[in-house]
Amino acid sequence: MTRGEIVTTKDYPKLASALSAAFQTATTTGQAHGVRLAANSIVLVLEKDNPKFDRNKFEKALGFSLAIIEHQPGRTHIPSNAGKETR
Repeated sequence: MTRGEIVTTKDYPKLASALSAAFQTATTTGQAHGVRLAANSIVLVLEKDNPKFDRNKFEKALGFSLAIIEHQPGRTHIPSNAGKETR
């Protein structure tokens, strides 16, 4: 996959692997939230491009949750999609 090429379903594992590696690095530097936001943005594009895209399968390949946790000082952190099926 090079710049300008179309992403196909065969590329999904590569994307998941790259995002997973970025997330692992980001957790040690306090930037995990940014990687999670980027992953969610990518997933939205993939879902739009491919109606058969399986968010749950992709999330399992990522090895981390796509749930966005809203930070509110003094409150328990609950993912905005907690308890909801993602697809």
